[in-house]
Amino acid sequence: MKQKLRGSSRSRNRSHRITDPPNFDARENWSHCPSISRTYNQGCCNSCWAVVVAAVLTDRSCIKSNGRNTFNYSARNLATCCKVCGDIIEGGILLEAFVYWKTTGIVSEECQPYNVSDMVCQYNKNESKCETECVKESKRTYEDDLRLGENFSELQNVADIQREIMSNGPLAAGTWANLTESCTNEILSCDGLCKILTHAVRIIGWGTEKGKDYWLVANSYGSERNICKLERGKCGIEEGSSFYHGITNV
Repeated sequence: MKQKLRGSSRSRNRSHRITDPPNFDARENWSHCPSISRTYNQGCCNSCWAVVVAAVLTDRSCIKSNGRNTFNYSARNLATCCKVCGDIIEGGILLEAFVYWKTTGIVSEECQPYNVSDMVCQYNKNESKCETECVKESKRTYEDDLRLGENFSELQNVADIQREIMSNGPLAAGTWANLTESCTNEILSCDGLCKILTHAVRIIGWGTEKGKDYWLVANSYGSERNICKLERGKCGIEEGSSFYHGITNV
């Protein structure tokens, strides 16, 4: 995915109907991993790509270790240090974020917390720089805290995506849905929206309501209504997006 995310690109014809099981929620399946239910807030920055990748890696580390690994990946570290990924003003690229994690590594939130303001993006494009030290409150050094990934892969077949989520946890994907407002219990169809991938989300499950299939996604705008239902095949997730996941070292 070379489009900034904001987004991702590539398109294939695929079936949107889930076969078995008809409903899945990673929060319920791995209730011992609280990060899956956590509400993230990217603030006014266009850093959804970094927040989502950090969240996916955090979830998967916990799941793979059966809850023993509580390492929370730092979205700030990824957003400010991965220059080829993009930035927090114009957006970034999910694929490059996973490459960076595998080749360079990402530190924890304890080392470099992501702080947001309700009004202003604190990480100015011209001023933000890659810090190679942890905050003074941290008990670890930057070098000791750094975590490199084992591998990552790209999925584009719906059945493979479902299987991967059920086996190993949430995935990262791009969408053209406008999720700047709080999500409701209604399924968002995205009809009439510009078909340009502008936002990254974390896919945590799926379901069917009133004959409509949907993806269950976690947003990153800090609202308590952080979980959205995006109608499958209508919000750009399958048509123009690749799903990415990481294989973590535990």
